Amino acid sequence: MVKSKGLSLLIIALVYILSFGMGGAMLYLLRDRFPPLAALFIADSAATVMVYIFNLVFGNASLYDPYWSVQPPLLLAAFYLAYGAPFQAAHLWAVVPLLLWAIRLTANWALGFDNLAWQDWRYRDIKQRYPRYEKLIVFWGIMYMPTVLVFLGVIPLWYMVNTPELNPLLPCLGGSVIVTGTLLECIADREMRRYKAAGASRGPYIYSGIWKYSRHPNYLGEMLIWTGLFIAGLQNFHPLSLPGVLCIIALFMAISIPMMEKHLLARTPLYRTYQQNVPVLLPLPPFRRGPR
Repeated sequence: MVKSKGLSLLIIALVYILSFGMGGAMLYLLRDRFPPLAALFIADSAATVMVYIFNLVFGNASLYDPYWSVQPPLLLAAFYLAYGAPFQAAHLWAVVPLLLWAIRLTANWALGFDNLAWQDWRYRDIKQRYPRYEKLIVFWGIMYMPTVLVFLGVIPLWYMVNTPELNPLLPCLGGSVIVTGTLLECIADREMRRYKAAGASRGPYIYSGIWKYSRHPNYLGEMLIWTGLFIAGLQNFHPLSLPGVLCIIALFMAISIPMMEKHLLARTPLYRTYQQNVPVLLPLPPFRRGPR
């Protein structure tokens, strides 16, 4: 197994070039045969399958982790390049914040990624608990479901870029929400890195800065990103714009947060005190600060 971080990142970059190259080739073949969103979805699915195949080669499901943040900019590029969506200056209010979020989140992943010998604890847990069904769970639950959700979450941008004479108000409002979510994630991730760097001197769980007021500020920031995209496309609202943001929020609330809470409680029972005193997401009153 590759243990060099530099080589591991290079391999992952090549995996994504090949995977999205496959997606691009699929889109070229299907562009004139299917409606735009259908062709884009099939191409996106093909790229996901390629990432999954490389996961089997390297035995590491964390290969998929950057897909979440790389996928939206590439879909947006396809809107303009493959389907000739007419560019308007008002698009920039939402597009630029989205690109900044994608770059930051991908860079944060690369910063925290050790090498191809490392895997997120969630994937290791799945392998231990469901060894017979690991490959099915990894494909459908870890890779394909997020691909579908992110695709649905980007659909509002399709309707935004295809809005004649777009009023900049809603893209500006949506972009502001995206920027707020990105800043929240940035602060939360920076404080988490400081906590991990403290080593043996750190407490049983992070309780500093923004983490004093929200148990999952990074997840809150992510929900704001997709809410902002939904707002940006509201001028040309379509029912297909709604499932993405609702399903992504449901993913965090029903799966990601409970899974993380269970993991932290298993690691330290003291985390229950934190749960009792700090809100899960929004620091709305009444709430009490946890112990210092």
